[in-house]
Amino acid sequence: MRRRRGPDARTEPSPVTDPAIGSEPPWPPIEEISADVRAGRVRPDGPAREALRRIRAAGSAAGAFTRTRPPGAVDPRGRLAGVPFAIKDNMDLAGEVTTAGTAAGGLAPAAADATVVAMLAAAGAVPVGRANMSELACAAVTENTLYGTARNPWDPRRSPGGSSGGSAVAVAAGLVPFALGTDTGGSVLIPAALTGVCGIRPTGGRVPIAGVTPLSTTLDTVGVLATRARDLRTALAEMVGPGVTPSPLGAFPPVTEPPVRDGPPLAGLRVGVLDGWFRDGCDAGVLAAVDAAVSELRRLGASLSAVRLPLAEEVTAAAKTLVWAEAAVSYRPFTDAGSPNESVRRRLLDGERVPIADYLEARRLRTRWRDEVAAVLSELDVLAAPVVPIPPPPIGVDQEEITRTLVRLTYPGCMAGTPAVSLPCGPAGALPTGMQLIGPWGGEGLLLRIADAYMTAKFSGVCPTPGSGTG
Repeated sequence: MRRRRGPDARTEPSPVTDPAIGSEPPWPPIEEISADVRAGRVRPDGPAREALRRIRAAGSAAGAFTRTRPPGAVDPRGRLAGVPFAIKDNMDLAGEVTTAGTAAGGLAPAAADATVVAMLAAAGAVPVGRANMSELACAAVTENTLYGTARNPWDPRRSPGGSSGGSAVAVAAGLVPFALGTDTGGSVLIPAALTGVCGIRPTGGRVPIAGVTPLSTTLDTVGVLATRARDLRTALAEMVGPGVTPSPLGAFPPVTEPPVRDGPPLAGLRVGVLDGWFRDGCDAGVLAAVDAAVSELRRLGASLSAVRLPLAEEVTAAAKTLVWAEAAVSYRPFTDAGSPNESVRRRLLDGERVPIADYLEARRLRTRWRDEVAAVLSELDVLAAPVVPIPPPPIGVDQEEITRTLVRLTYPGCMAGTPAVSLPCGPAGALPTGMQLIGPWGGEGLLLRIADAYMTAKFSGVCPTPGSGTG
């Protein structure tokens, strides 16, 4: 079948370093942007227009966006007044077709914004464009035959990961202050790690997913990417509330500012450092970078202990069974229309053939795993591990094979339904990597307190810009 190019599809740049990628200065903190708008020091649409200027300057080289949109009327009174952000192209915007990275022929425009987008807009934030993604969120790299290839700002010959790769590039290259992504098996954490930015995957059910094209109805979450931990907190605070999935574990605690403490900022924190399977086969440079980041937590007052979770490998295999079986149902309208590429279509057809007994066993194993992780986190505060086992991979490698490699260390946390953050660490050669911290159910506030302390001590609060080094 002949492949159609989508609207505003990007032409492919040659795989060489392009100074336009990552050349923009860091944005001020989100709170400062909105404070300037509320005080009248900046026009309400000024930050959004600056974001659009940066996006135009980057052009097609970054491959970050599939579409942009001019700012409409901006309420200058909201907590996020005037703050521009990107949404992944699997989230609805009223009046626009949501492509989910695939051919959009025959799809009707959305009647309303996705709930999470509407919540941010109600706080005054301004969506300026749709971020590129892998087709139907089915790969951990963002090499989309319809909308172009997203390129890592640290080395445009390498991938930023996926499936929220465009969101990560938009943040790492300084095009927007923050971006939304979705995470099923690591699609926020992986691109955050590979592009050297901060990312958070909230607790399952914490953020509403209405108006988001689903991959897995069991595991999907909406997360945030930004260059500051405090910006993750500021954005996430506007994304929780009405519309979340009811939880059998009770009400979610609020995402609040951390209390001011005397002494080391992480004094008393108990960190379990995941060993065994979480380190087996990892690149030596990645391990060295993550070990240095964990040592920074200890320097800030945390205590460390090694932890093994023998069920992790089995859980990862079960996750793939669960995800592909659910994706086959979610994406049936696309497969019936023959729109996905052959690799994606084949995997979705394989998902349709998953025996119901295997699917139910995967769900039972998930319940057992959630209980096991909860028991470990009743004795510890957080778990630490690499996000990915390898540095950013070259563009053009086999997508199925590299996806299996990249999701190996993030699927276990996703199956537990617990929140996690990815924080930049290095050096891993000249390329970034990430440390993931997995917290207890509803533990976003704790994770962001740790993230802010780490980022302040390690990077003076803001992620390094591409080309500056990560150490």
